[in-house]
Amino acid sequence: MLPHNTKKIYKDSIEFKASKLFGEILDKFIYDIPCQWIEFDDVYYEGTCVVNRQTLQDKILGRTETPLGIKLEQLEDYILELIFGTGKGRGHKAEKNLVKQEIQKFIKIDIFELYKTLFSNESYFFSLLQNNNSSESIKEIREYTKENLEAGCIYYDDAIAMLYLYLKIYGTNEYKNIKQVVIDEAQDYYPLQYEIFGLLFPNAKFTILGDMKQTLAKKEDISFYEEIHKILNKKKSSLIVLNKSFRCTNEILNFSLKFIEQSPQIKSFNRKGDSPEVFIADNSEVFIDKIVEEVKSCQEKGLQSIGLICKTENNSICLYNKIKHKLDIQIIRNGSAAELQGVFIIPVYMSKGLEFDAVLICDADNQNYYDEDDKNLLYVACTRALHRLSLFCEKEVSPLIYATSKHTKLAQTE
Repeated sequence: MLPHNTKKIYKDSIEFKASKLFGEILDKFIYDIPCQWIEFDDVYYEGTCVVNRQTLQDKILGRTETPLGIKLEQLEDYILELIFGTGKGRGHKAEKNLVKQEIQKFIKIDIFELYKTLFSNESYFFSLLQNNNSSESIKEIREYTKENLEAGCIYYDDAIAMLYLYLKIYGTNEYKNIKQVVIDEAQDYYPLQYEIFGLLFPNAKFTILGDMKQTLAKKEDISFYEEIHKILNKKKSSLIVLNKSFRCTNEILNFSLKFIEQSPQIKSFNRKGDSPEVFIADNSEVFIDKIVEEVKSCQEKGLQSIGLICKTENNSICLYNKIKHKLDIQIIRNGSAAELQGVFIIPVYMSKGLEFDAVLICDADNQNYYDEDDKNLLYVACTRALHRLSLFCEKEVSPLIYATSKHTKLAQTE
């Protein structure tokens, strides 16, 4: 049975399975497939052994530059040619189909079943780690993944690994003519995903754009770009660091940077505005009324796009149900709005890359924002604002916000 801290295991699982280390484990696994995980059979036709299993295995073990899946497909042609000769040959179509059915047992690779095998065989799995980390965390990840796969569940991290397996086993020429690839929000991708980009676009030049301080699920620094450079293995590359913010006012930028450890030397283009303010309500009614009042105030000031940002989708839905009868408002859940004009409620993870004239962070309490990961979320949410930023909470404000701005307490009026 898995422990109760499944959320932590899931996060650790993503970091492990999308890492360069796990990519190396998958490469070792692929190398072992012909020897350990394909059960070659002697091939018989009309009672005579046409080719034995060792010969078939030897053919697959050669030509290491050719993807395994391609070699297996070619092996089928080789066997059929041995039996029926070239061209139409003397074999009837039905007989060929019967032979194909037999050899498909070891020619066809089921990526899901193969991947499940990796996690099901405990001793083999840890043998691939060798001298690397085989901690309790890795043991929990293996057990967690094994149970998921046995239940037929494929999660985000497993989908990345299975795609890598597929591309390494079968290869692809579909995108070989692509000459330029632009990757935005680069900090949110993992090393194994960059390995996949390299496999998909082998002849392309890459433009990689990102802000290391706007990762939602992991921590990165400037060295991440060097790791990308090594993975993509291009002869020439240049790193250009931009240290001026085009989006926020000075006041919003300085407020936002307080949520970042070792705050970078970022400057805005000398655009001044109102200081962000935190509003603390002592009950739900006052809380909602103040948000509505702030939205209307922003509209009176001529601000065209207003984003009400919540930490989670559930928080967004809850706020929407409380406020939809008081404002003309839209909720963004599973996709981006066609045009950001008006008032929107949106979870913070979907707000990345967007910008609003005004941002209201609507759940800035100590239940929602309290640890190091939440600092990054607050940084992302705050930096969505162009001109005006306000934060709202009921009862206790987040301890992460205590030292960042002036506070206004709101109480029930008689």
